[in-house]
Amino acid sequence: MAILEAILEELKLLNQNLSGVNMESSTTKEPNIKKTVDEVPAVEKETDKPTQKFTHDYVMSLGKKFVMTVADEEKDALKTKLTELGADKLSLLAPEHYPEIVEYLKAKIGA
Repeated sequence: MAILEAILEELKLLNQNLSGVNMESSTTKEPNIKKTVDEVPAVEKETDKPTQKFTHDYVMSLGKKFVMTVADEEKDALKTKLTELGADKLSLLAPEHYPEIVEYLKAKIGA
């Protein structure tokens, strides 16, 4: 019976904690939330597109990580991808293709 009483006390404490959490989240004022959303400048809507700029060093370091972690078949697939982008090897890739190759490398490393 002592175990059941201990469990009952724990449940009571948990219930008190949950009711406290529910009270805290309900104290947020809705008008403040709407006001902050309305204050967002329209310029941000135009710049929603990702404009990440990758450096040559970053692309090369990601390429080294790729070579160390993937199988030989994946390395051959990378060569094919580089050929599609107009480069014989990663170091000769044009900067405008960096976002695409970074996405490709990250997907293969993470897979």
